[in-house]
Parts: sequence; structure tokens; C-alpha cells
Amino acid sequence: TNLMVQIQSLRSSQTRLTSQMLQFMADRNISSTLVGRAKKFLDHRITSPVLLANQVTMLKALPRNMREDIYEEMYSKTLFLHKLFLDLSHISPAVLRDLSHEALAEVAEVPESCVFSTGDACTKMFFVASGKFRYLEGIRSIGLPSKRLSDGTRSLSPKASNPNPQKEQQVARQQQQEAQAQAQKRTKLWSNSRTAFGEPNVVIGKGHWLSEAVLYTTWFNVGELTAMSYSLLVTLKADDFVKVVSAYPTAHHIAAEYAVAFVEELNTMVKSNNQPNDLMLPGQIAHKWAWELASA
Repeated sequence: TNLMVQIQSLRSSQTRLTSQMLQFMADRNISSTLVGRAKKFLDHRITSPVLLANQVTMLKALPRNMREDIYEEMYSKTLFLHKLFLDLSHISPAVLRDLSHEALAEVAEVPESCVFSTGDACTKMFFVASGKFRYLEGIRSIGLPSKRLSDGTRSLSPKASNPNPQKEQQVARQQQQEAQAQAQKRTKLWSNSRTAFGEPNVVIGKGHWLSEAVLYTTWFNVGELTAMSYSLLVTLKADDFVKVVSAYPTAHHIAAEYAVAFVEELNTMVKSNNQPNDLMLPGQIAHKWAWELASA
């Protein structure tokens, strides 16, 4: 009986908050189309079967060390599908623990929600923990400044040089000109490129990851990722990844070597007019590091 009362109270609270949001949008003269989209999203969110860790109140009652053990085990099931993270955990077990506490997070997505679009400044890597997503390369974009990849790697690089503001400005101007030239030549980005799976529109699920390049270099999303079902993503913030790994010398050395090799191959792809994308798994990197993808 008490449980039923709590459920009814929760639903009543969610309904009240939804009404508040709709009233806000009406007061601001938001278009009916956008209001409809927002209402549909909120309806999906309320009925979502995906439960996030931060929604489980009793987790906070557990000792910190126990919570960290839970998060570490929870995230390892997803991250260890990627050989680099599995290797890092073997070299320095504390790396995964720190990543779980400082850099990783869960994000629940509902059907038709857009995770990112072409041209978005990317700040995190995505792992699909459950559900299905559609990746459509090039949507919402006319040309993309892919040459930004030639700027080099993040601070993970063992050969990082001192910043040069004038050089950075010159590179930025050059990148802008190149992006404009690309925009004039192409009306659809995917017309001259394919995804890692050989087609511009693919469905991905558990065991896949996206936007790995952001961990090692400046990256802009090259397609649109949309949820097809109630889904769960695990995100890894790029800056926090660098911060954590850099605290462990051996793990940092391995990750830095990998980052340099990854970016070198990205630039090789760009020079050969083979457009990289958020799904790509570089061939040489794949061979060297024995990539492993889980079966869907």
C-alpha cells in the first residue's frame, strides 16, 4: 500500500512538472511544433524503463568505497569491450576506478531523441550500453572543417609543444577557408564518403562506441546520432580522461602512444580524401591494438 502511494505521488509530481514546462513554453510563445516535440519527449522520459544510478536514492546510503566498487564493476562491462581500456586497467587498475568516479556518466535516451548532430563541438566519447541508435552521416551539415585534425593531439601526446597564439590564429583562419571551400563543393557530406560499416545510415547497438577521436584531438561530430528505443549511453569526458590517465605514468605512456598513432591515421585518411566519421575504426590501429567489438 505504501509503495502504491509513493508511485502515485511520483506520477503526480511528474505531471505537475510537465504542466509547468508547458506553461513556461506557452508564456514564451514557443511554436506549437516545438511544444509538441517537448511534450512527446517528456512523456517518453516519464515512462522510460531505464533507471540511472543517480535516480537510485539508496545508493547514496552506501559507504563511498562500496559505491565506487559498484560503479567500477558497472562501467567495466562497457569499457572493456574496447581493448585500450582493458589494457589500461591491467597496467594500472586504479585508472578504471578513477575514471568511474571522475569521468564516466550514464545518460538515458528516449526514442527519437537526438544525441548529437553534424558540426557539434564534441567533448565526450560515447559507449552504447543498451538499446538501438541510428547514425546518419552528414545530416544537418554542408561541409565540415575536418582539417582541424591536423592540429595534433591533446595533452596526452608525449611531444606536445608550447602554445603559439599567432600560429593558432593562422591555423584557425586556414581551417575556416578550407571549410568554406568544402561547403561550396558538397551539398551532402556523405555523398563522397562512407561510414565505417560501408554505408551512410547504420543502426548500432550494445558494444559499439562513437567519437573516440575526441579523447586524442579536436573533434567535431560528423553525423547525427538518434535513439531508436529506450537506450542507455555511457559517456567519457575527454578532458577528465586526460586528467585521470596522466596521473599514472605507465598508463599515460601507453595511452599517449595510442593517441599519436590514432591521430596520425586520422590525418592520413583526410589526406587521402577518406572522410573520418564518428564510427570509424582506423585500420592500422585496429590491427595494432586488436580491437574487439561485442556481438549485439
